Amino acid sequence: MPVNLKQHYDTNWQRLEGYQMSEKIARVGYALLSHYPGRRCLDVGCGDGTNLEKLKQIGLDAWGCDISSVAVGKTRRKGFHAQVVDLNNDKLPYKSGQFDIVWLTDVIEHVFWPESVIRELSRITVPGGLLFISTPNVSWWGNRFQLLFGHTLTDIHPEHIHWYNHTGLIHLLTANNYAVVGEVSYKRLIPYPITAALPWLEALNPIAAPNSLFSFTFAVLARNRR
Repeated sequence: MPVNLKQHYDTNWQRLEGYQMSEKIARVGYALLSHYPGRRCLDVGCGDGTNLEKLKQIGLDAWGCDISSVAVGKTRRKGFHAQVVDLNNDKLPYKSGQFDIVWLTDVIEHVFWPESVIRELSRITVPGGLLFISTPNVSWWGNRFQLLFGHTLTDIHPEHIHWYNHTGLIHLLTANNYAVVGEVSYKRLIPYPITAALPWLEALNPIAAPNSLFSFTFAVLARNRR
């Protein structure tokens, strides 16, 4: 993991665009949150605002934050309220209960103190508010295969500070003021290099119930118990 995280992600966002997560998981999140039009939603780790555009389309008052000023600049140019926020700071720069919903997709694995982040998200969300969170599954068969042949988790993804299996993700939430409402996963039976070459095979990678071996990404909708 680079020492200067902000500089690292600024460099990344000079070339990145669009989804930095499973688009299939994102569509599940949009469908779930479409039942709450007019609510204020914060996309934490908003990148260039791709998810914010979709969240706005389903009727949410969508805000964003990201560690990268380059990403925040791209988001602001799309007309969204966004600011630079480093999740590794002690406290998020928002009022208690400022948001009804938090969108946290493929971000929690990148922070140093995930428990503190989840508690802070609970603080800035209204009591009974929602959190939609996703993260890669450390136990996915592709990771196990690479570990079997001598690779480390750092080799697999050097930007990931923490890794979660299904049990670990649920414990992270329930131990820090959240109750699980629902959960799904993106099962990657056919790995990306193959589906990139043969896109029709992506149809074999479904959204389904969480599974330790075949789920590539877990997603959970949780309610704030604060």
